[in-house]
Amino acid sequence: MKRGLVFFLIFLAGVVAANTVDNFYPDNIVVNNHTVNFSCNFSTDINVTKVNLYLGNASDFSVNKSLDFNTNESNASFVVQGIENGTYLWGCEAVLENGSRIVGENKTFEVKVEKTSSEEQANLPPNQTKGLPELVWNKSTSFTLNLSEYFEDEDELEYVFYPMARISVEVNNDIANFTPMKGWSGKVNTTLNITDGEYTINTTVFLNVKNPDAINRSELKKEVPRFYAESIEPLETTYSMLEDSLQLKINVNEDAENVSYKWYVNGVEQNVNSDSFSYTSQHNGESVTIKVLATDAYNQTVEKTWVIKETSCFDGLLNGNEEKIDCGGSCQPCVEEKPEPECGNGVRESGENCLTCPEDATCSKGFVCSENGNCVKEEKSFAGLVIGIIIGVIVLLMLTGFLFKLIQKKVESKVKKEENKIKPLTEVEKPNLQPTETKPTQDNVNQQKPEQPTNMNQSVEQPGQLKPEQTGMNVQEQKTEQTQMKQPQQTGMNVQEQKQESQIDPQLKEFIEKMRSLGKSDEEIKAKLKANGWTDDEIRPAFN
Repeated sequence: MKRGLVFFLIFLAGVVAANTVDNFYPDNIVVNNHTVNFSCNFSTDINVTKVNLYLGNASDFSVNKSLDFNTNESNASFVVQGIENGTYLWGCEAVLENGSRIVGENKTFEVKVEKTSSEEQANLPPNQTKGLPELVWNKSTSFTLNLSEYFEDEDELEYVFYPMARISVEVNNDIANFTPMKGWSGKVNTTLNITDGEYTINTTVFLNVKNPDAINRSELKKEVPRFYAESIEPLETTYSMLEDSLQLKINVNEDAENVSYKWYVNGVEQNVNSDSFSYTSQHNGESVTIKVLATDAYNQTVEKTWVIKETSCFDGLLNGNEEKIDCGGSCQPCVEEKPEPECGNGVRESGENCLTCPEDATCSKGFVCSENGNCVKEEKSFAGLVIGIIIGVIVLLMLTGFLFKLIQKKVESKVKKEENKIKPLTEVEKPNLQPTETKPTQDNVNQQKPEQPTNMNQSVEQPGQLKPEQTGMNVQEQKTEQTQMKQPQQTGMNVQEQKQESQIDPQLKEFIEKMRSLGKSDEEIKAKLKANGWTDDEIRPAFN
């Protein structure tokens, strides 16, 4: 026999708040099993006849299992097998005797079962061999239950009961002992969790503590099947109607017998005996109250009331057949009325273009109006482009010629100024430098005959010599020059070269250098000298 650990659960006293549902387990956890146990508690002012377990996700959330009850305070447990890996949403719904329903806050959990090795797969969850019966005993006594008769596993099992307000539970070696509050009787249920240390399963335990002195009036009543609405459309109690017609529907449980329906609009019964009703909007902007009353064979009723707010043609909404504007009236198809465009008001309006209204629809610079009234980019002709290039080239050449003439005049003016600074060559005294050789005459001889000095200090003027005032040198300098001319070996020139060098006029040399500095070539300088009466023999030494 397998043995369980002993758990001492604290006795809880007090009164649970009225009309509440607490979705207890699982709550935001990861379950490593495809079998999941769900537990929820409820406490209400009147008896709960049924508890539904909703399971799924945001897009598919529906009833998975249900349990029948006849108490106002209890616990409901559900076991769901074959849940695949994923994240789920769940919650309990308590159905009261009067047909109303209460729900608790939905909880989430995740199923995550990973593949394991062969040794790990050998460990299986605890196995429930048979279902637990309702535990019934009299008040002011205890009840004992051997849990090993209902659960088995290769490992040691632990049992945990969810605490109850009026019954305490003690577990020792697989034996559970239930002790109710002194003098209390009634029905409750709780959740039992069974774990082998790795896997956990749970189940619901129903307990019934009887009062042998009291008459069970519920047993005297004829059992009546439950009657309730499984779904309602639309689900909202207050509904804003934008469409022309609205379909309302109520679905009751399939096993209900001889169900009849009554529909009311603002308290006026409609001639409809069906689970659905179609309402056509009047588009008057008023609110309409629609109610449905469903009755079964046992005279049990389920009802639902909607407050429908109708739209109108002046409600600021586009509804009915309205388009673009809230046009009012009977909401026939309508469009916004736009004024005809006015040409010449300075505003380009719809329908205006550069042909129909050039005053308002002018084309931008570089664009022209086409035949269809569109502004297109202006295309320039190739001939015009060529003409423009030719004109530009002509203007550029004229400017270049003008600048060349201007520069040329400035250069010539500068040359003339420099020429004017030089003594005209025709006025240069050229003694012994005859342009042409002529046969000497007597007068020439007399003129060439040197004068005898009157004293020793006066030197005889030799032919071919210049006077000091002609050469720009004093007597001593002239003598020195003559002395140097007598020594050709000192100058590196022969006698003939020294004679030619002594015959070059300094003013001629200066003129040639000036002309060269002004950019004149030697040929141009020679031509100018010849034009002034100079011969080649006279000017050649000055260019050497």
